[in-house]
Amino acid sequence: MTEDQLILKVTEHLKKVIFEKHLSSSAGKNTKLKSYNVNPIVVKYLAKILQNDFSPLGVAKALLLSKSSRNID
Repeated sequence: MTEDQLILKVTEHLKKVIFEKHLSSSAGKNTKLKSYNVNPIVVKYLAKILQNDFSPLGVAKALLLSKSSRNID
């Protein structure tokens, strides 16, 4: 087996076993608003800071930031 074949095999294995399972489990958990620690005032403030506007993208970034900072602690 050549190095390129091995890399391709490992890449496909990781994609099937790890990446696809991670995506499906993350999509299931992270689509529910109750999975976020939401403080409406802070979310609006963070959305304004992150996007310079209270927009859906700003809210999404604020929710993601609150979720990632909670996982770091």
